[in-house]
Amino acid sequence: MNNNINFMINVSELNELYKGDKKIVIIDVRSSEEYYKGHIKQAINIPEIFTYLPNGLTTTKEKNDFVDFFEDVFSNAGIVKDEIVVFYEEKFTLKSPRGLTILKYLGYDEKKIKVLDGGYFSWKNSDLKISTRLYKNVKSNFVAEPLRDFFIDYDEMMNALTNNSIIKLDVRDKDEWIGISSSPYGMNFAPKKGRLPNSTWIEWYKFITENMLSVKSLDKIQFELDKKGIKQKDEIILYCFKGARLSNSYIALRKLGYENIKIYFAGWNEWCRKTDAPFINEVENTNNPLLQENIALKKQLDKLQLEKTKLIDFPKYNKEPIFAFEREGELSICNNPKKEKLPFIKEYMDIFPEDTKNDIYNMIDNNLEKNTVIKKDNSYYSFRLLGSREANRILVYGHDITQIKKNEKQLIEQSKLAALGEMIGNIAHQWRQPLSVISTAATGMQLQKEYNMLTDDIFLKSCNSINDNVQYLSKTIDDFKNFIQGDRTKKYFCFQETIDSFLQLVDGKLKSNNIQLLVNIEENIIINGYENELLQCLMNIVNNSIDALIEEVTGNRFIFITSFIKDHIIYIKISDNAKGISEDVLPNIFEPYFTTKHQSLGTGLGLHMTYNLIVEGMKGTIEASNVSYEYNEYNYIGAEFLISLPT
Repeated sequence: MNNNINFMINVSELNELYKGDKKIVIIDVRSSEEYYKGHIKQAINIPEIFTYLPNGLTTTKEKNDFVDFFEDVFSNAGIVKDEIVVFYEEKFTLKSPRGLTILKYLGYDEKKIKVLDGGYFSWKNSDLKISTRLYKNVKSNFVAEPLRDFFIDYDEMMNALTNNSIIKLDVRDKDEWIGISSSPYGMNFAPKKGRLPNSTWIEWYKFITENMLSVKSLDKIQFELDKKGIKQKDEIILYCFKGARLSNSYIALRKLGYENIKIYFAGWNEWCRKTDAPFINEVENTNNPLLQENIALKKQLDKLQLEKTKLIDFPKYNKEPIFAFEREGELSICNNPKKEKLPFIKEYMDIFPEDTKNDIYNMIDNNLEKNTVIKKDNSYYSFRLLGSREANRILVYGHDITQIKKNEKQLIEQSKLAALGEMIGNIAHQWRQPLSVISTAATGMQLQKEYNMLTDDIFLKSCNSINDNVQYLSKTIDDFKNFIQGDRTKKYFCFQETIDSFLQLVDGKLKSNNIQLLVNIEENIIINGYENELLQCLMNIVNNSIDALIEEVTGNRFIFITSFIKDHIIYIKISDNAKGISEDVLPNIFEPYFTTKHQSLGTGLGLHMTYNLIVEGMKGTIEASNVSYEYNEYNYIGAEFLISLPT
């Protein structure tokens, strides 16, 4: 018997449902703000599908409250039990699958519940009808008939822990599984960190495509399950934090034919609040003595600084140097990796030889931060130094970036080669018009000469036009050649001329994607630095903006570059209207070890290189933030990169 069920519906299939006689209810689970900007025609907005967060689903009251809440939600949506219900969000990630499992738990026929493959992103990119109208359906009387065996409660989950025939499948993120973070809402959102004993882990990312649009192919899903020895006949209990990530995992497993699945919907959000609930924290419970030393030390250093630091990925955590400097600059507490890898660092001045004790006092008293990279023999180390007034010390977190530094030149060249094809396209685009002008002028003079109509005035004007366009073509070649060759000479250069060269390189890509780049540069800004490297940084940032705009914005697309001098500092701002960077991702986008699977930032190497080129190469700073602003009487949200350079 084939138990496969595909809960996904593609945009063409949904569009066909509009034309048929079947009753459908389309539910947009995004935020109200996103919904108002545009949505699928006839879709109603229910963000509570994702935002409703019960602390437990075990007591009779908790279960009744949950059922009552969603009975009311689905009654307001006009659902009885005859309709095909389609949930969607921006892509296919967390929110819409949660609607599916909730509706199934309430007794709805699972064959009538669908999730839009590719979400709103695929719908609008298929040029199908969208609307900004607020839709409301006629209220119905939705009566739930809960499938009590589908959602298990705390007591049932507790009993399942000792049953080795039941697979307890944890699909949360890695930092939650090992016990670094308590939830997707933040490291310390919930009271405990860790996982259920005797559980198995497959991160939810393993079941969905990297672009977050759909579930992976069946063979790739099966590969992940085979690695863990999970067979189709096994009894499986899925859990995560609040029933979202387990829901898209449920869709993937059912598509493959796994049927014997139950859900611990309240998940870790309930488990971590039970005083008698057993759990494992891999970080705190390991017997690794070196790791224990680092943990104890980091807890000391993090008393004040927890919000400003991020725990390095677990496999590296027992290998990285962690230490501190006293107020007078001498080495304070440190761990074995510091002693083994960095024996040459005995005082603060070994890292910053030009600083004075006043610089140390200032860092501590004002809680300032410094970042640097130093080389020792053939190794490179990156350090984050944090002044702590309460600890009366400078706290230091480090990691070995030797491999990154060795690859950095190669990565820069690869980045340029990746842009090479685009630039050739840009050149072709920019050359069409001047070549056409030259051709027209030359053939025009030839024709006029044959008919004795070529006057001196026409001849001179045509020659001037040809010369002007030849000079333009020559400058384009020079811009292209300079970027590819990469002049590594520190010199004074005019930033306006750099921007002019930059615009030549990106003009074709901007035009082909209907993106307006608006420049506002203060006159006579002269920079002492590496012009080609600054050009590379602008390229990295703007390419990220272009990718985000293509993915997120269907209407007006803007990138702004502004530059000015204030208090002897040169500021360069690059911003867009691509809806900003995820707040979870934002603090880490320049980190050398940071990667993200679901943002247009890709691996983050481009931004890490940008950070190094600005901070190390030009002794400046670079920051990223999300901003809201008004332009042409419209409000926009986007990312903003702020570069500051010394004059």
